Amino acid sequence: MGKSGGRKKKGGSNSNQVSSKTIPHVNGGVDLDSLVFLKRANELREEGNIKYQNKDFVAALQHYDNALKLVPKNHPDRAVFHSNRAACLMQMKPIDYDAVIDECNMAIQVHPRFVRALLRRARAFEAVGKYELAMQDVQLLLEAEPNNKDALEIARRLKTALAPRLEALQDLQSRPSPAALGASAVRGAPVAGLGPCLPARPVAKMTSVSPPRGSPNNKLDKNQNNGAAETGSGNKTGLPMLKPSSGFRKQLII
Repeated sequence: MGKSGGRKKKGGSNSNQVSSKTIPHVNGGVDLDSLVFLKRANELREEGNIKYQNKDFVAALQHYDNALKLVPKNHPDRAVFHSNRAACLMQMKPIDYDAVIDECNMAIQVHPRFVRALLRRARAFEAVGKYELAMQDVQLLLEAEPNNKDALEIARRLKTALAPRLEALQDLQSRPSPAALGASAVRGAPVAGLGPCLPARPVAKMTSVSPPRGSPNNKLDKNQNNGAAETGSGNKTGLPMLKPSSGFRKQLII
């Protein structure tokens, strides 16, 4: 009995295997492996950090921008890249504070409690005079890190800057309204902050008054009556009436 000389062929089991890695479509660009994609983005961030330390802020800004192009939307790393871009913009003269605020807004949109973005936005708000908004960011930051020295220093400056506004607001709120002033003036009641009110003066009533006897008006009327009587036919004076002569009449006619 002879042995069969045939040998069993080894099947290529690996030839039918499919890679389990998924290749997502990122930001509408080229399809990339997610792990390779994020790894390259982190490498760009490290390169940008080195440029930043060497004060090459323009190059660092470009590295962070390139990293953002590789990171999917709503990925947590986007907050870091936007915040780093804001840090570069804060070092470039003249400082575009609006651009800094925009970068911080995008970082906070992804990570609402991101401390570095809140701190940089608070500084930008303070620089443009928006102290109330800066104080809101500082308060959020201190809730996360109560002992943050930078935040405490900004809060101290903001309180000093806001003190005149708060005093003016308190003074305005303590003043009575115009309606209260009018009502108190009528009643003669004291108004808070203005001292006692004087009572309203009584208004005299307008009445018709007849002129007294023997007034100059009566004398004038009597004189006028006397003059009218003298021109009448009666002679109440007792003096003889003189008649004009005929010659005088002729002179008048001529």
